[in-house]
Amino acid sequence: DYNEAMEILNPALKKAEEIGDKRGLANVINAIGVIHHDNNDCDKAMDYYNHSLKIGEAIGDKLRIAGSVNNIGHIYFTEGDYEKAIVYFERAGKKFDEINEKYFAPFGWLYYFKGDYDIALDYLNKALKGQEEIGDKVGIGETWCGLGVIYFEKGDYKKAKDYLEKSLVIVKEIDRRSRSLLSRTLLLFLCYKKISKEYNVSEIYTLIKKQNKSPRPMEYFINNFLYQLLEDTSYLETAYNQVQETVDNLEPDVAAKFLSYPIPKAIVEE
Repeated sequence: DYNEAMEILNPALKKAEEIGDKRGLANVINAIGVIHHDNNDCDKAMDYYNHSLKIGEAIGDKLRIAGSVNNIGHIYFTEGDYEKAIVYFERAGKKFDEINEKYFAPFGWLYYFKGDYDIALDYLNKALKGQEEIGDKVGIGETWCGLGVIYFEKGDYKKAKDYLEKSLVIVKEIDRRSRSLLSRTLLLFLCYKKISKEYNVSEIYTLIKKQNKSPRPMEYFINNFLYQLLEDTSYLETAYNQVQETVDNLEPDVAAKFLSYPIPKAIVEE
């Protein structure tokens, strides 16, 4: 919740400023950027990420620099400018290399959305190996979801099902955010639908009711899958409007490229 998060972050921001803790200040400013990004306010998020990056560069904090650059890349990613996102992900990757941290998952998701599934699989498998080495259960769950989605798109529904079932177990154990539960359950039930396995569609409607009604980044992705599972054209209409809104905020050449990617293209052509 935005208000609850800011009630925690605002005092932390004030404290860091009072005691001159620049590293702590940069981290809090970045966290505020994440809150704005989650609430689909990309302009404010970008301001906070850039501010955090500037402080990180001033104090030579490589981890903060890498994290802020990564988050700026995610802004461009959610806005549909994948080519600019790659530039920032590559810059972040170099910084993470300097501190011996593995950085593959963002590339995996980006290449998935571009439709380059084999490249995406390569990056996500590398990410999974690193996450397993350090016991990053949340990261493992995210990557299993990514692998499941890619195998779903490739038509390997059995393999997709296996990854998504494992991802959902982790979400239920340690994540439990309603959006994460909805996306995993939705994708898993789509696999069940493809292989004619029974599922309880009421679970989806229950999870939909729990969602925050404010716009979220890349919501067209979820609405398109809801349309495929529930065959309710209102979700397709919503996804179409969300794609058009994304296109309206892009430069013409970037917009044309965005509309050539599989998910936006499928929504527009449906």
